[in-house]
Amino acid sequence: MRTNPLVAFFVERYVFATAIFVGLVLVGLLLGLGLGVELLPRFSVPVVAVSTAYPGAGPEEVAEQVSKPLEDALSTLSGVSTLGSTSTEGFSLVFVEFQQGVNVDQAAVEASQKVAAARGALPKDASAPVVQKFDPSASPILYVALEAPGEDLAQVLRYAERQLKPKLQLVPGVADIRLTGAPRRAIRVLLDPDRLQALGITPGQVVQALSASALNLPLGSLNAGERRLVYTLRATPARAEEVAGLLVDPGRGLRVRDVARVEERAEEASSLNRVNGRPAVLLAVLKTPDSNAVAVADGVRRTLARTALPPGYRAEVALDTTRFIRAAVVDTVKEAFLAALAVSLVVLLFLGKLNSVFSVILAIPITLSGAILLFGVLGFTYNLISLLALTVAVGIVVDDSIVVAENIDRYRRAGLGLKEAVLKGASEVSAAVAAATLSLLAVFLPISFLPGLIGQIFQQFGLGMAAAIAVSWLEALLFLTVRLAHFPDPDPPSFR
Repeated sequence: MRTNPLVAFFVERYVFATAIFVGLVLVGLLLGLGLGVELLPRFSVPVVAVSTAYPGAGPEEVAEQVSKPLEDALSTLSGVSTLGSTSTEGFSLVFVEFQQGVNVDQAAVEASQKVAAARGALPKDASAPVVQKFDPSASPILYVALEAPGEDLAQVLRYAERQLKPKLQLVPGVADIRLTGAPRRAIRVLLDPDRLQALGITPGQVVQALSASALNLPLGSLNAGERRLVYTLRATPARAEEVAGLLVDPGRGLRVRDVARVEERAEEASSLNRVNGRPAVLLAVLKTPDSNAVAVADGVRRTLARTALPPGYRAEVALDTTRFIRAAVVDTVKEAFLAALAVSLVVLLFLGKLNSVFSVILAIPITLSGAILLFGVLGFTYNLISLLALTVAVGIVVDDSIVVAENIDRYRRAGLGLKEAVLKGASEVSAAVAAATLSLLAVFLPISFLPGLIGQIFQQFGLGMAAAIAVSWLEALLFLTVRLAHFPDPDPPSFR
């Protein structure tokens, strides 16, 4: 029987073979340490929504004057599957669903261009349309509850917005902080028509005076040694008394209080939050798409622990979605170890030789390193699907090693030397092992190319399994043979 030249090459150059596979494990380990951790793989839904506010308009006016022009503009996009809209009192929502395979990011950019071109056809009182793509990863990963018994919720919200939110936004991986659960303070100017008419003041003059009061002008910069100081002029009224004292007609000395009633009150809250029965302000933490959810949550917790809150204030994590991710990762790792233990016992039972058992079991971390290396190259994350692939691969990647090790052991029992038995045994089953590996690849590779949302979710499973199986094939023929050829079986332990 002809010896497989590739097997013979690696068996004779065992240092070279060891360096290749040890390097594979090290690179896989380094890339694996940098992978993000999420509950599910990243996937995109080809849907773009355009929302527009039109205060004071009824549903029919919104549909005719806002939704219809936007639909006409968006209908010219390529790859559109469904185009629809919802028009309610003072609000329009136009959604576009694209065909599978369309790049959602590019589609959102093209939709923004179409909407910008149609902006002139919309009513002047309508707000600027907002184009957003549907992002499943945009949901908060953590909710922080800020409460202060006895304090006004509006005051708590002001502290959260001005002090706590900027600190949490500095945590690496945090994309945004959303605040809910408290009414916002607003200054209202209620014009008196009779006084306006009597004094000859128009509402436009009042509006102009209010707009001119909010100054935010750059004054320049100054270099002072190694420091660069930037100066700006800011004068924005913050209290009702300041707004009431603004000049409307400087020539006659007329102020806002002369033609209007100015009051400061809390607006009606759109949402109210309670944590353990106590009212609180919630800070929803959103992460960036490429960040590690668990690391971001840990960073937020550390920042909260280091932050000195005002007396009477208390901040605690009300909901942490990364707990489910941590539990899933821990359970998957346990299952992988149990699977490896079960495989070890089965191999020991049927092969019976310690060297063969250790050589076969060593194939598990080597082949899994190949899958993890692929995850790192393609930017995948640890999630339920990718960890499922690694767990299932534990029981499959040893198949080639078991077949090769058992056939080599058969020649060793026939009296051949270590190297000769390895060359003959591995060469004899190399074609069968290749056929078995290719048949498994033919099953798992197509999974990663399934169309639609299912294909995006199970892509990591199919590619992870395929990478582990391919590496197991190479490991069984090119590195398992090296270990069995150069490391004899240890003497069986005696009873003592």
